[in-house]
Amino acid sequence: MGGGDQIGMDFGDVDLAKVKTPTPPGPPEWVHWFRQMDAQLEKFATEAIPGLPEPIWSDAAIDRVAAAFSEFFPDEASVTDPEKSDIADQFVRWIGECYVHRRGMQWYNHPHASGGLYQGFGPAVQEPGNEAETAFVVEILEWAGHDDLNYVRHVLG
Repeated sequence: MGGGDQIGMDFGDVDLAKVKTPTPPGPPEWVHWFRQMDAQLEKFATEAIPGLPEPIWSDAAIDRVAAAFSEFFPDEASVTDPEKSDIADQFVRWIGECYVHRRGMQWYNHPHASGGLYQGFGPAVQEPGNEAETAFVVEILEWAGHDDLNYVRHVLG
């Protein structure tokens, strides 16, 4: 082979599509909720907070979301307002994804983590193999509604 020759390799029918996180096990409500993750995060980044920096869990995105948080949730009671359930759901997903991408945690269903926002399941994140490192994402959103997103910003570094 000469200096400019290339070796061709056949990898067969390899799917080069982006790897998708498998749905963690749980009841049908959880599976349905988890499968809507991308659509709700897209809505969060384009409608709720248009022009959210990419990736949506970056420092710049966290700063942008923190600055807008009180417009959506001026107090703790507003987090559980049924009229705000869609935007609350988007925030739960965004907060959870920040923990997944910045802290290496994984989504899982914990029925006691619903916080009243969800029925039959509860979005939580956990450090793989370490049950002591578990966060109930709705509870984090409620804490933020009580104060602001500074707790989340601090934990995420």
